[in-house]
Amino acid sequence: MFNRCSAYLIAVFFLSIHCTVAVAGSIYDVPTTWVDDQNQQVTLADWKGSPVFITMAYSTCRKTCFLSLKKLEEFQAVMDEKRQSVEIIIVSYDPKNDTPKTWSAYRKQHGINRKNWHFLTGNEVSTKRLSRMLGLADYWSYDGHILHDFKISIVDGLGNITKQVDWHDLNSSNLL
Repeated sequence: MFNRCSAYLIAVFFLSIHCTVAVAGSIYDVPTTWVDDQNQQVTLADWKGSPVFITMAYSTCRKTCFLSLKKLEEFQAVMDEKRQSVEIIIVSYDPKNDTPKTWSAYRKQHGINRKNWHFLTGNEVSTKRLSRMLGLADYWSYDGHILHDFKISIVDGLGNITKQVDWHDLNSSNLL
């Protein structure tokens, strides 16, 4: 019997074997405006000159986004230990529902109070464009959930992706 759980597992399997590759070029060249969890308009170029860890997530995700958050917290701890600053950017897959108020509540719920963590929402066109640049373009909505891949991009001060962390790197301790 084919049910929702089976469909979900098939979709996750498909995502794991059909991962998109990030597009070359600076993420700072994406001419879009985003709104952060403080309801301020920003562009990705606002972080030019700083190392950045960037990924995509959505506030009501129950699986992959939690893993991304935990991995980003690990990376933050490593950077703190090295006494190196980094900006962490999480861009919404779900611009219709992830408002500044929603992201602010998410931040509080997960105890994220650092100023170098930024939760952004854009329009659908900007979201799709950035997802392609990050190699996260294979996502879709099913049964009230957005099925998506896990990938964190490490970006240099010029906005170029220098490394990507995905499912294969979860147990690697020396990625940074």
